[in-house]
Amino acid sequence: MSYPEPRYHAEHGAPSGVFHLAGQAPDLSMGGPSGTQVHYLATGGSTGGAFGLYRYEMPAKPSGPSPPTSTAR
Repeated sequence: MSYPEPRYHAEHGAPSGVFHLAGQAPDLSMGGPSGTQVHYLATGGSTGGAFGLYRYEMPAKPSGPSPPTSTAR
């Protein structure tokens, strides 16, 4: 594994956050047949490739196969 080249070379940190209002629409949203909604709050394109921020909203009822049951005696 290697680290990317440093982008910031100053002695002290600098604020660079972006304020995202709770009601503000995400950059991109997707949904699947299970009812899970994925909201891309900050994509790599909107952060200059620095990171992506996602929020998953999953329904209360689990989807997929049931967990295995124990058959040990």
